[in-house]
Amino acid sequence: MRHDRSVTNDSDDAERADRGDAVGPLALACGVLAGVFLLIPVIGDLIAATPAVAALALGAVGIIRHERGRSRRIALAAIGAILGALVLGAIGILFVASLAQAHP
Repeated sequence: MRHDRSVTNDSDDAERADRGDAVGPLALACGVLAGVFLLIPVIGDLIAATPAVAALALGAVGIIRHERGRSRRIALAAIGAILGALVLGAIGILFVASLAQAHP
């Protein structure tokens, strides 16, 4: 018996969407990790930059996947992207503050 691939079930679509939902939790984990690294004195801003950029990128990918219907959940991806952007903003503020302190 031949299976017609043009016919899909809702459960097949849900299963495909669940496989791509790992991007949101990864974005959130990177954002939280970046925030924790930012608390480390002296070198925290350098260490926090990489997971912050990763959180922002993964969050954007998760949001795009949701808009295209490939993912059902958007909240974790959006929170991860926001955390990444906040940490990058804090890194920028700390950098400008350190420059202003070095050259009064």
